[in-house]
Amino acid sequence: MKLQFGWFVVALGAFTLSVPGSAEDRSGNLQVLVPGLDSDRGKVLIAVFDSAEAWQAGETPAAQAFAPVANQRAEWTFEQLPFGRYAYKLFHDENDNQKLDTNWAGIPRERYGFSNDARGFMGPPDFDAASFRFDENAKHTVKVD
Repeated sequence: MKLQFGWFVVALGAFTLSVPGSAEDRSGNLQVLVPGLDSDRGKVLIAVFDSAEAWQAGETPAAQAFAPVANQRAEWTFEQLPFGRYAYKLFHDENDNQKLDTNWAGIPRERYGFSNDARGFMGPPDFDAASFRFDENAKHTVKVD
């Protein structure tokens, strides 16, 4: 009887390793499309955050990319991004200096956008306004201001 129980445990373990939704399947691809840019110069910098604290503090993002621009649009796919709650910020870095250029009053001179097309008042939106649940492959299109 002990030997039969051992085989059952081994068979059950093999079954759980192949069930969809197991730990192996806990990530997907997030594609971000940015149409309507003013030029093909520079790149679009995309920073993906997985917490309100990192979003507000400008800490290191969970994922980031420098998406090339062609035909006045940019596109990037974050592959194997773990499922969870995310928000992203992006801007078109036309002069390729890897920073969002602003005027003397702090108003951006380069086009920018946020996930959910969220907008803030006198600054970026908060994490809750921009965040989304990522639990399957997704394609997002973002408007830029």
